[in-house]
Amino acid sequence: DAKNDRKTNTLIIRNLMLEPDFDEIDDFLPHLVSEIREFAEFNNCQNYEIEKISPQYIQEPFAKMIK
Repeated sequence: DAKNDRKTNTLIIRNLMLEPDFDEIDDFLPHLVSEIREFAEFNNCQNYEIEKISPQYIQEPFAKMIK
């Protein structure tokens, strides 16, 4: 679920959910981050924010990818 906050030019992703048994995270995350950036740009957003990520074990690797 995503929202474009035009006041702050931020794409807000409310809840990013992957299947709990998904095991190809290392290969998948770089592509996901790239697509999120492209989607934000497409929506004229300079930033993006993800409020919640499920399952939790994805949070740390994802945070490292977006820095």
